[in-house]
Amino acid sequence: MFPLSLRRDLLDLMTRCGSGYQARLVVPPEIMLKLARDISAVAAMPETVEQFRKVGGETMQLTPSEFAKFVKSETATAASLAKAAGIRPQ
Repeated sequence: MFPLSLRRDLLDLMTRCGSGYQARLVVPPEIMLKLARDISAVAAMPETVEQFRKVGGETMQLTPSEFAKFVKSETATAASLAKAAGIRPQ
């Protein structure tokens, strides 16, 4: 997580950046679960964790449903911040 602003009154405001894997709805759930398990296994490997740590990052091993909830939550937060700042979609 990185400070979103250096303004003294906004120092507690943080932002996250990340990545995840998504697929079309036609991909069978068992394939998605296998991919999620395999990707999570790599993300949990000590060398992967260390590489992320070196650049100030962290890994998260989420199931497909947990990832969907995470994306929904982060999208709502970003929309709320944009609305509060008067930013409109273009």
